[in-house]
Amino acid sequence: MAKRKTPKANARKLAMKLRQQKVLDMRLLGESLRWIGEKLGVSHETVRTDLDLKGDRLDESTQEKKGQMRTLEALRLDFALSAISGQVTEGSLQAVDRWVRIGVERRKMFGIDAPDTSNIHLTGNTLTEMTNDELRAIVAAKSRVDASNNDSGNPDNGDNGDDGE
Repeated sequence: MAKRKTPKANARKLAMKLRQQKVLDMRLLGESLRWIGEKLGVSHETVRTDLDLKGDRLDESTQEKKGQMRTLEALRLDFALSAISGQVTEGSLQAVDRWVRIGVERRKMFGIDAPDTSNIHLTGNTLTEMTNDELRAIVAAKSRVDASNNDSGNPDNGDNGDDGE
């Protein structure tokens, strides 16, 4: 039998959803995580968690705000990079360190370092029951499929779809 949510649980869920909306709105206005946390009476880590919500759990309006926030954050990071670029080319180790940290933030924001979540369908055995040779065969087959997908209908003309904007 499914557990019914109590009115108290529903109220907590609604309060959390409203807080997440406020966090997004304040962040879009350019406020810092710590400032937002202070204003809402939560830690800056809670604010960070509210901003990291996965898109599939968000309504359309919130997804749109998150898209706006990503764009704004990308512009802020670009501005920071341009502000320190001269110091980086002059060899300032502190500026190089900042440059690297900004790069890490960009990769996180755009999911560049996210692991590949390709689906592997197995019949019978689980991955832990398979031999190394069987696992290598799966990886090789996946590589051939990926290479085939890249070759057929997708000529590599150097255009990665990025028009520089």
